[in-house]
Amino acid sequence: MNAPDLLRTIRATPFVPLRLEFTGGHEEVVKHPDNIMVLGSSVLIAQYDDDPIVPEWSRKYSLRHLVRVEPARIESA
Repeated sequence: MNAPDLLRTIRATPFVPLRLEFTGGHEEVVKHPDNIMVLGSSVLIAQYDDDPIVPEWSRKYSLRHLVRVEPARIESA
């Protein structure tokens, strides 16, 4: 998937949480559009620990390794 296609998916209204699958089987779940930044050839995904407002860390992936994007199954508490 290229950057414009991923941006269209993220900007869809209403936003649907996404599961991103990368080569090697690694997966990331994006629960909110503010948690992901799409760059020209990569994607940055923010992750939260205790504070739901300020990300604790992030991971950067090359879009070349993005295999699949699909709606995430989020279990409600």
